[in-house]
Parts: sequence; C-alpha cells; structure tokens
Amino acid sequence: MRVGIVGGGVIGLSTAYYLRKLGANPVIIESSTLGSGCSLGNAGWVFPSLATPLPAPGLTLKSLLWLLRRDSPLYIRPAALPVLAPWLMRFRSFCNHADQQRGIAALAALNAATMERYDELAADGVQFEYYQSALLMAFRDADLAAAEQKEVKLAAASGIANGNPVGGAPGAPPGASTTHPPWRELDEAELYEREPMLRPGFRFGLSLGQDRHLRPESLTGGLGSSLRAGGVEIHQRVKAAGFRTEGHRVAAIVTSSGDMEVDAVVLAAGAHTGALSRMAGWPIPLTAGKGYSITIEQPANQLRQPLYLGGVKIGLSPFNGALRIAGTMAISG
Repeated sequence: MRVGIVGGGVIGLSTAYYLRKLGANPVIIESSTLGSGCSLGNAGWVFPSLATPLPAPGLTLKSLLWLLRRDSPLYIRPAALPVLAPWLMRFRSFCNHADQQRGIAALAALNAATMERYDELAADGVQFEYYQSALLMAFRDADLAAAEQKEVKLAAASGIANGNPVGGAPGAPPGASTTHPPWRELDEAELYEREPMLRPGFRFGLSLGQDRHLRPESLTGGLGSSLRAGGVEIHQRVKAAGFRTEGHRVAAIVTSSGDMEVDAVVLAAGAHTGALSRMAGWPIPLTAGKGYSITIEQPANQLRQPLYLGGVKIGLSPFNGALRIAGTMAISG
C-alpha cells in the first residue's frame, strides 16, 4: 500500500517509520525541510504526566485573567477574534468536568506505550539525543503549586503517569533506570538542592520522576536518516495543494510538483492540517497555536534537569551543549 504522508515533522516521520515496519510504502511530502516548524524549536518534553487535556473547568476565567498580564503565557491576537470566535466557543464548551475526564481517558490510552516506543526507536538504531531525568516544577505561590499538583494527580489517577522507569542526570542510558513514584512535593530547601541555578523566591516544588526529554531536531534528523537508508520516498519543498478523490477515497495528492498517486493519506501537517482537511472534504476543526523558544548554545551554566517555572509557564530543557527556553501560546488565527 502506497501511503502519502503530508508533513515531515515528528508525527509524519514517525508515521512513515512504523508504516514501513508494517510493510507499507510511505511517501513523505514536506513543504519545507524535514523537521522544520514546531518539530524544530519545541522543548522536547516527553511527559505523559503533564498530558491532561487543555480544556478544563475554570479555564475560561483563568484565560481572561491571563490576558490582562504583561507576562501572560497566553496571547490571542485581537484582530483575529472574529475568525477565531466559533472555534473559541467550541473550545469553551469542552471546559467541563465530564469532557475533561473523557479527554484524560483518551490521552491515557494514547500514552500507554509512549516510553516503549521511544525505547524501541533507540533499540532499532535511530540516533537521537534522549534523556531520562525527573522534571522539576518550581513555584513562588502556594496556590499555583496546589493547582499544578491537582493536574498531576488527575494524570496519575488515570494511568497517564504510572511510575515509568527513569534514571538520573541527562545522558543516562535507558537501561540504567529505576522505578520511582510518579511525583512528590518538595520544600524550599529540597527545591534549591535539586536546582541551585534557580533565582531566589521560589518556595514550593514538585518532582515528576517518570518522564523524559529529548532534543527534537535530533529525533527528526535520526528518523529522516533511518527512512532514507530504508529507501523511503521523501519530497522536500513540495507543497500539497489539494487532493483528487475517487468516491470516498483519496486517489492522489495534488502537489506543486504534480499529482502523486496514493492508496491512502495521512495528514500530519501541523497548523496546515485544518485547511488540508477541508480540501479533502473531511474538515477538522483545528486552529494553530504558536509557541516560542530560544536556544542558548554552550551556556555558561547548565541545569541539572528539565525545569518548569509555574505561573509564567516557561519550560527549560538542558541538552548536550545547549539550553532551550520555551513558553507562551499565541493564537493568531
């Protein structure tokens, strides 16, 4: 089966990798280069314990209060509100307990084999920068710490965070791990003992002991190299412009380089997936959320583990010879 995959980020590349293992013939179409877009600059956190759904009870009021702050972790472009209004209202309708519980159950099922899949990639010889180290969460305010702890407890109760194996400092091999509880509270002294680089003023902490992090561009690079070595057809700087259908199936992807015949299609184009799904006749209600990050190469001082700063919702990821700082969600339509 020839499967056209639109998008060469981590999802598209992973899909191609496993389809090839199952005997299919994947074809990747990427409008830029492999691993570009949000697969390039994100924090690289593989943290099922933080994978609770974004819609949650009370989020509407919390979001409105965030928008009044100069250091808000959320930004919505005012000029885009007329276009975004239907999506925002639909999103708001899911900010209730029942839908949150359904979302948690769905994410728990999706994350059940997350760590196994990454270990499988490493065992298969895919080269990427991959660490086992506890996430440290730091808070200045007790209420913020309690709210985050509630989210972690929800994840733990659902099975999302289930005490997966973890090791120590960045660089520890997967096989060198032991099993720890999913999370534990830290007092101020323990917090600064774990991370001396924290500025003064943080008084509460959480340690999530079962998660991992990786350098995203190393993963997409490793997957791309593995797929090329396996003879997978990859088209870079080729734009998907539409689809040719026959009955209820897509027969070809219309691209800037001509039509590509396929037996099936996977849309993994990130922010462009919504528009592409409408072209295919099966609209998916997606809107883009833009994140920001900076990467400091060869930092003078390095963190001991990934760090989350509560309140401002900033994540910091230590890599080999680099430190990435990520945060802010911008919804611009």
